[in-house]
Amino acid sequence: MNFERIQETACCAADIKPGDKIPIGGSFPGQYDLFITVDFDKFGKFFDTVRKNAVNLQHNQSMKKWLDNRQINFKFETFAHLYAFDNVLRKMYPNITSNTDTRKKFYNPNKTVYLSDAVSAGICQCAEIAILTQIYLQQQNFDTKFFSGEILQSDGQEFGEPHSFIILKQNTEQYIYDPTNPLRTNQEIYIPRIQFINANNLKRFYEIINKPISNNGRNCAYVETVCQFNNQKLYYGVGDGMNVFEKFIIKSQPEYIKQNSMEWE
Repeated sequence: MNFERIQETACCAADIKPGDKIPIGGSFPGQYDLFITVDFDKFGKFFDTVRKNAVNLQHNQSMKKWLDNRQINFKFETFAHLYAFDNVLRKMYPNITSNTDTRKKFYNPNKTVYLSDAVSAGICQCAEIAILTQIYLQQQNFDTKFFSGEILQSDGQEFGEPHSFIILKQNTEQYIYDPTNPLRTNQEIYIPRIQFINANNLKRFYEIINKPISNNGRNCAYVETVCQFNNQKLYYGVGDGMNVFEKFIIKSQPEYIKQNSMEWE
């Protein structure tokens, strides 16, 4: 596994292998001592179903037209895999998040917990879902990375929320794929939350990821992102659980503005 601890409560990982242990939280605030062990073999049927659905979707001309009409600069083949993943996940594992209130009792610093155990117990939150997503996407040879950090719902939010997500590179563009929070239609169909990274100073952000720098002793940075389907702005990045300052948020000038908002039939 290609793993990097960014700071005490943030990390990123790629090339995850069976048996790897990935931190998903702490037994108390400020700690990062709870791990989940990856077991690929228990998800063979799920991964195969997602892949088959994605391949079939790539031949769906009406879906391709729907995406083209929104003038989204995103490969349809990639979209098909994300769409298939979001929908198959919730059909095959409808109870994956049904027992999150008992999640703390499930993990113990001295206990080995497998990813399949967490899915079966229904205690999955963003970390487990994003890890499962990373495993599938790397098997399909996508350039992605699991990232455990924080999210801001607005640029004025005082404190960040712990959150795990996927950084996805496509050609020269970079996106956040957030498999825990897909968009949902009235027909109970899930559209992948693909957030365009709306920042023209990614160098600073990746300096923090690859070699932490200091902002008055605090290694914090968030990038502004814009949803490809409904223009919602969210801010993903690295925080330390304390208050967020404006200087931590990296934006672009001029702002990225999409012309087409999401409309559901």
